Formats: sequence, C-alpha cells, structure tokens
Amino acid sequence: MPGKRISIDLREKIIEFYQKGFGSRRISAKLMIPKGTVESIIKKFKKFGTVHDLPVSGKPRSTTLRMDRHIIAKVNAKPMISAPILNAEMKGEYGLVVSNQTIRNRIHEHGLKGRAARKKPFLSKRHIAQRLKWAKEHQSWTANDWKKVLWSDETKINLFGTDGVTRVWRRCGDADKTKFCRPTMKHGGGSRMVWACMSWKGVGNFEIIDGIMNAPY
Repeated sequence: MPGKRISIDLREKIIEFYQKGFGSRRISAKLMIPKGTVESIIKKFKKFGTVHDLPVSGKPRSTTLRMDRHIIAKVNAKPMISAPILNAEMKGEYGLVVSNQTIRNRIHEHGLKGRAARKKPFLSKRHIAQRLKWAKEHQSWTANDWKKVLWSDETKINLFGTDGVTRVWRRCGDADKTKFCRPTMKHGGGSRMVWACMSWKGVGNFEIIDGIMNAPY
C-alpha cells in the first residue's frame, strides 16, 4: 500500500530545516518522518525548486494561476457568493468556460468548504460599545451579586415558513467571524412575540405579546 502523502506545510518545513543546515537524519528525527522521505523531498527541491506536486500528463488545467487567485480573491471579498454566480463573473471577465464544479474545486484547493452560515444578531458600532461598557462595569460582580438579577428577553417565533439556510465559503474555525455570518433581526411579519424571564431560583413566566414589544411594556 502507498504511504500517507506528506502535506505541503510539512514539505516546506523539511526544506526550511535543510536550508538552515540540518542533515536528513536530524530532520527525520525532528519531524518524525522517514529519512528516505526527507531525502526524496530535498532531492526534488534541488532539481525543480519546489515541493509542490508537479503537473502530470493528461488534460491540461482549465484555469491559470492568475484566474485561481482571482477566484479566491472574490470568495474572500464575498464569502456568500455561489459557485454559479462566481462562474458567470469569471466567464465575463476572462472568457472562462468551465463547470460550476471546477469553480468549487479551485475553492476547495485553498482549504475553503461550503458550509451553512451561522446566524448572528446584527450589532451596530453603538451597540457594541454599549455592551463592552456594560461588561466592564460588571466584571467585578460576585456570584451573590448575580443571584439578585432577573434576566428577561423577548424573541420572535415564526408562525409559518423558515428563515432558510445561507451557505458560505469559509475555513474550519471561522464560523463565528462576522463576515461569514448572516445578520438577523428580531422582528418581522408572520410571527408572534413572546417574553420570558429567569433568575437564580428558576424560570419565570412565559408571556405571548400582542402587538409591539417595547421597554415600557
């Protein structure tokens, strides 16, 4: 059976140590990679000046490096752009004629996967400043202080339908970054407002609100 492929990052690490004067045996021990593999990667680097996979014979790649960079730049600028729309833009700008799957493949090659965008309440700069100020004012509170607090909130429940799912191109671990989240608002048509509260001693009432919910209510 063929051995496990060495990642590009690890190959580059091998060359980094090699250029610092490390021998193949020392690199092998340091990175826990077979000595023969280390020597093979160094040999390839000496001959071709790269540790990346070399082009293989067969169908030529349908996009250039410049096109690939442009695709990733567009995705980074607009993470919620779909592959068909991105494909149409590339066709208009470069005359590129490829399948939507080819566009997805180029995106996948850069570690980006299509995932559902998490919802995050929309916060203005003023809201962010107010929340930070509140947190700083209460950071020294003890458990007994918090036991005296009655927590309450209201929310919207849709009577029918769904808010839908928005897909986004992102890397693993980037789910909560603002640019990868879809802003949401609390109020909207076709829904009912509800209010509830809780404290240290347990949950309180659950009220259905007729009309608009506001602070004096």
